[in-house]
Parts: sequence; C-alpha cells; structure tokens
Amino acid sequence: MGGFKRISFLTGIAAFIFLMSFASLAAAAEKSAETGYTYSLKELAEKAKENIEKIDKALKKEEAEKLNQKRELEAREFFEKANALYNEGKPKEAKELWQKALDITKDHQMREYIKTSERRYREEARARAEEERRLERERQAQERKAKLEAEKKAREEAKAKERAEKEKARQAKDRVSGDGG
Repeated sequence: MGGFKRISFLTGIAAFIFLMSFASLAAAAEKSAETGYTYSLKELAEKAKENIEKIDKALKKEEAEKLNQKRELEAREFFEKANALYNEGKPKEAKELWQKALDITKDHQMREYIKTSERRYREEARARAEEERRLERERQAQERKAKLEAEKKAREEAKAKERAEKEKARQAKDRVSGDGG
C-alpha cells in the first residue's frame, strides 16, 4: 500500500511538471506572437507591404481632404467677395468671382468632398433644428413652471389674506364681546 501512495505522489508531481511545461510553452508562443516571430519571412514582407499601402492610402486621403478644405475656403471667399461686389453695383466683377468659385467646385477631386459636405450640412441642419426644438420645449417647460409658481403664490396670498381677514373679524368680535360684557 505504501508503494501505491508513492506512485500516486510521483504521478501527481509528473502531472504538475507536465502542466507547467505546457504553461511555459504557451507563454513563449504568446511572446513570439507579440514580437511577430509567428510570420514566415514571406508573410512578414506581405504584411509590411499591406500596412504600407494602407498608410499611403490614408495619407493620400488626408492630403486630398486638406486640399479640398483649402479649396472650399477659397470658393467661399470668392463667393462672399462676389456678393459684396454685386451689392456695391459691380456685377461684372462679381460675375468673375462667382465663376472662380464655380470653377473650384468643378474640380474632379471636389466631387466626393461636395457630397460629403452636403451630407454634413444636412446633419448639422438637422442637429440645429433638434436643438431649437429642445430649447423651445425647455422654454415652454420654464413658462409652465413659472405659471404654476405664480398660481401657487396667488393661492397662498389669497389664503393669507383670508386668514388675515378672519383674524381681523375675530379680533373685532372679541372687542365687541369685551365691550359689551
């Protein structure tokens, strides 16, 4: 029986060592995954190429966005100046600036930007309208609250006046009772 306990104990130790070795192997695999050693050299090169292409695409998109924002500002400036010139009675000069604003917006890179701009404008308009409705509801709620408070104050004043009149009447009655007795 003593030998059986010893074998069980040794089996337990062996199982513990076995599990610990698996844990250390898993930790090593996780560490190699973090450092990128799980890729073959070919996969690594392909992944690097994909990442570079993603970055290049994002940088190009960011550059185009900045350029389109600059163009938008220029178009808006031309438009505002044209409006001012037209209001000053200079339609010919105004027309030239309006044409410049129009030419800027016709650039092929501006097409998608204009669509995005329109969508953004609609979203902003919707948000402004919602904010105006919220403010109107808030104003109406404040008006209702003020009206209720004014009505409550008027009721309290009426009750106070009624109590004062009753007290005055009671005092007058007490004086009359006291004078008559």
